Amino acid sequence: MEQIELDKSLKTRHITMISIGGIIGTGLFIGTGKNIMSTGPATIISYFLACMIIVFIMRMLGEMASTKPENGSFAAYSGRFIGPWAGFTVGWLYWISWVFIVGLEAAVIGGIFNSWFPMVPVWVGSVGITVILTGLNLYSVKTFGEFEYWLAFIKVSAIILFLIVGVTMILGINPNFEYKGLGFISDAGGFAPKGILPIFTGIVFVIFSISGAEVAAIAAGESENPKRNIVRAINNVVYRLGLFFVGSVLIMIMIIPWNDTKALAAPYANILKMAGFPLAGEVMQFVIFVSLISVMNSALFTSSRMLLGMAEKGDAPAIFKHVSKRNAPTWAILGS
Repeated sequence: MEQIELDKSLKTRHITMISIGGIIGTGLFIGTGKNIMSTGPATIISYFLACMIIVFIMRMLGEMASTKPENGSFAAYSGRFIGPWAGFTVGWLYWISWVFIVGLEAAVIGGIFNSWFPMVPVWVGSVGITVILTGLNLYSVKTFGEFEYWLAFIKVSAIILFLIVGVTMILGINPNFEYKGLGFISDAGGFAPKGILPIFTGIVFVIFSISGAEVAAIAAGESENPKRNIVRAINNVVYRLGLFFVGSVLIMIMIIPWNDTKALAAPYANILKMAGFPLAGEVMQFVIFVSLISVMNSALFTSSRMLLGMAEKGDAPAIFKHVSKRNAPTWAILGS
């Protein structure tokens, strides 16, 4: 069966940022603090093990995607190497999970917009962002890729700033913060105050937070050189995954006691405030808003490509195979 050709205008930088955009969301900016409170400083092990699992998965997926990129990516590979039932199940479960995320992110975006502009109802903000992002995805994949690149760039810049500021605080070279060492860890119950079990149960929550790296394999089919770009993108995602997640958690557990619920409610903003950035709360709220838009944008892209791939294999209605003059999967995007 001949594969439907989509617009191949995504560059390596687009694919890398699309993957990072799908990973970095509220799970990192808010969920990290909750994981630390439920596990203690030992949560760093949860993050390390979860990242290693994702690294192995991405390496294996990269092997297949670089050999023969397909619409539907790993759902197509499941169907080919395991059986049609596997491709059907993986495809629909994955599509449903991203479609739920589209609705969830839209609702939260509407809520944040309403908190800034109370005269705008929540549903107006939710519907408005859905229409805007759907329009961008329908116009062309290049427009989507460029828009997602800059959204992800804002998030990455914020995390890099946080990492730099955190290191200066730990090294004692930040004039606004006096670092007193790691004695507070033992004072608060030690490295694993809640035992070993939360370390392993925490892996489940961490993987949920960092899911989205696999989007690189889905986006590779619409790049200029899929075989080369998928390898580069996956390598970039793997390294940055460890830096952003493990690095951020390491800084948090070295600065904030695990039982400081107030500080860990918004760890990024509070650490920046400790470092002497009084507007850190407002800045991080904007970054979180951008993160929500970015994740929703990636969710629309990913779910539509998965739906297109399933339609090609006969696992979804044939109408979702339709592509526009710009080679965008029109009905798959609208259906998602």
